[in-house]
Amino acid sequence: MTIRANLYAWPMVVASMLVLCLFALSTGSLQAQTNSISLSMSGSATPNPVLSGDQFAYSITITNSGTNYASNVIVTEQYPASLRFVSAFGSQGNYGADIGIVSFYLGDLAAGASATMQVYLSAQGSGYLTNSVSVEADQPFQNPTASAMDLPVNVFVPNAPIITKQPLGQLLNLGGILNLVVEAITGPGAHYQWRLNGANIPGATNATYLVLGLLSQNAGNYTVVVSDHNGVSTSQTALISLGGLLALPASDNFASRGTLGLLGTGSGSNAGATSEPGEPVHGGIPGGKSVWFTWKPLLNGNVTFSTVGSSFDTVLAVYTGTALTNLTPVASDDDMGGFYTSQVTFYATGGTSYQIAIDGAYGAEGTVVLSASQQILSSPVPTITTQPANQVVGFGDTATFSVQTSSAGSYQWYFNNQPVPGAKKSTLQIAKVSSAQVGTYSVSITSGGHKLYSESASLQISITDGSVNPGAMAQDKFQAAALAANGVVAKTKTSSLRPGKMDASTARGYSNTQVFNTYGGQTQSGEPNNCNSPGGSSAWTSITAVDNGQMMINTYGSSFRTILGAYTGDGSSFSSLTPVACDVGTGTGGSSNGVISFAVTSNTTYYVSVDGVNGAYGTVVLNSALNVPPSITSQPVGKTAAPGSTVTLNATATGHAAPGCQWWLNGSALPGCTNSTLTISNFQAAKAGTYSMTASNVLGAVVTSPAQLVLNARLHLDSFGPNPTNNLFQMRVVGFANSNYVVMASTDLKNWLPLATNSTPSGLWNFQDVQSGTFGSRFYKVVSGQ
Repeated sequence: MTIRANLYAWPMVVASMLVLCLFALSTGSLQAQTNSISLSMSGSATPNPVLSGDQFAYSITITNSGTNYASNVIVTEQYPASLRFVSAFGSQGNYGADIGIVSFYLGDLAAGASATMQVYLSAQGSGYLTNSVSVEADQPFQNPTASAMDLPVNVFVPNAPIITKQPLGQLLNLGGILNLVVEAITGPGAHYQWRLNGANIPGATNATYLVLGLLSQNAGNYTVVVSDHNGVSTSQTALISLGGLLALPASDNFASRGTLGLLGTGSGSNAGATSEPGEPVHGGIPGGKSVWFTWKPLLNGNVTFSTVGSSFDTVLAVYTGTALTNLTPVASDDDMGGFYTSQVTFYATGGTSYQIAIDGAYGAEGTVVLSASQQILSSPVPTITTQPANQVVGFGDTATFSVQTSSAGSYQWYFNNQPVPGAKKSTLQIAKVSSAQVGTYSVSITSGGHKLYSESASLQISITDGSVNPGAMAQDKFQAAALAANGVVAKTKTSSLRPGKMDASTARGYSNTQVFNTYGGQTQSGEPNNCNSPGGSSAWTSITAVDNGQMMINTYGSSFRTILGAYTGDGSSFSSLTPVACDVGTGTGGSSNGVISFAVTSNTTYYVSVDGVNGAYGTVVLNSALNVPPSITSQPVGKTAAPGSTVTLNATATGHAAPGCQWWLNGSALPGCTNSTLTISNFQAAKAGTYSMTASNVLGAVVTSPAQLVLNARLHLDSFGPNPTNNLFQMRVVGFANSNYVVMASTDLKNWLPLATNSTPSGLWNFQDVQSGTFGSRFYKVVSGQ
């Protein structure tokens, strides 16, 4: 920096004021003569190669390997259009993102210092892609070629099995032969899994599926999932329909509902059906595709209605009453018929009209098969007036399940469909709940020679930030988890849906553990395959990020080999989901469970799916932790201090986990100074200098602005020169704390113009002359105020 100046360092008293200095600036604008810098860059993509649709991170490190500091350092990253920006983090400064570009504004980088940055992107295409990174600063580079580099990443799409012959739909009569065949070109590790209405058929793992003596339960929508080491493909749907059945008098409108005659099996459809205003929520499951029937028995007796053989996820409900808005529920069910079909049994009174609704769970539609049978003049089957309710507790808590019936009977409780020894009362209490007790509970009621089973209730463990979170519950069906995450719940089984609080229906915090069991879980039609790996016993939950950061989710401690996937989307359908990250447990040693890590955005809900390889099921331990990079929220303030005084510097940093602190003096770490407050006793000249604090956690480190501590002394000039950003003259004055000083300027050393007066509680004053660019030459002096 070249400045022609006349500097008078001695003080002179003028009118009882202390004159600090006189110096002249000439030749118009100030010209900066700066030393060159030596910056180096390194970087990589992780993982590389990356599967199309997955998220990965570009990591960049900038190191100042020279002896001069670099000012106004800016790192710019340009990425291809086939990549989608997710988030970014830097160890210092801040960043801005636009389409195809991310810029990090690092500020100053001291000699020997480094800064690290990470950019999280989602691969939307495939190919060998190149990300370009460049760095610039106010000073020239010793080696200009070091100011740019390319970071390649290989995004690939695996060659999944190719299905060359699709299974065909068929119209078959009861007792006929069902033979489904698929042909596919596969790679190593080929595996087949047939599904009915989306759910795995146990043991159906060949390229053909054969049923001799077709029953109504064998009808529905069939698909086959073909997988190998490279991916997974799902066949087209083959609808197996039953011939020779009577047409059901189904009606979309309650008022025009048809009458069922002789009981038996009939078929129809709910395609295009709607829900009417005031219509109850059948079985407490949102639908919207209901059709209606009415049936009046001649005599008393137990009756069973079933939708087994239907081609979609049905909900079956029975009511009494003749007005849509004032119906009395008798019985309802969602999935007790198997393969997403329904079944109810109740005691019917002769001469009473029963209204029967068949709906599609979450808007499903397709072919309806309805079967009905009645035991005339039989003793009444028990009626369950209160079903067991789901329980979410903490580790070691007590869970209580209970059932209420209309008549006395004997009870037997079941855990995952296995009898619980000695559990023969209407209430089941489970003390000191652990992972071993997590699962589904139901009860059978026997009375008058008849046995009726309750609905299943789930026992789960959920802890968010150390407290029980009763609303964060894993669901077998994605739509139930999505509705809960968006705060929509069914108030009762006979009322409309209502909004609830999102905080009570999702894991919303920095740490969360959910323990649940996937016994009895199934895979819905159209459900995505996490990591292109076939499952069959999935469960869904949601996690809402409370801050920007890095989310880690794992299934460590689960009892089977898991498939773990995370998605974003509005939750309206499977097609709304965008994959974020996934992992398949390797199945070796202690690593049979999955782990994923990805950048998250504050207040964004992420849907998490846990499935089992080839339909495996069992206890899931789902752990999540949100790490937030450190951020400086208050800076230390420089000051002057008297010899022997006690000086305190304060800085505040946030992050999760809570960042650790380290204070530095002139670039050297101060041993033991690891709190956010630094206290310096007996301050002397040897302790003066530049102080800063570093805050760090697992996601990186951030440094405060430098704070100058200067020993109290008579008024003197500490530094001066042009501002590197705008070329205006600036200087720093050091004097006594809590004193007033006046900066004055002159062009002839005779006439002095006051420019600014400042009270300096810290004893330091950084002054900039905003008019300096308009003068060819100007003199300055600083005097103490009166």
